[in-house]
Amino acid sequence: MKIHYQIIFIACSFMCLYACSSTKILDSWKAEPSVVELFKTKKVLVIARTANDDARYAFESALTRCFAKTGNQRHREL
Repeated sequence: MKIHYQIIFIACSFMCLYACSSTKILDSWKAEPSVVELFKTKKVLVIARTANDDARYAFESALTRCFAKTGNQRHREL
């Protein structure tokens, strides 16, 4: 029985990876260093939208900690 679950897991994993093979990046953008420095001087309000309050709080807190490491002023939504 355990072998069946392993085979099913491997098959599902393969299908998920195969489904992503057709994904491609059409365009990308990277900010110039002057824009990044300007952004660092601004205050940032971190807001996440989800129906799950626990997930929202965890995401907002994690993002706020990331901003704190870079020295940005940040405020989490209440």
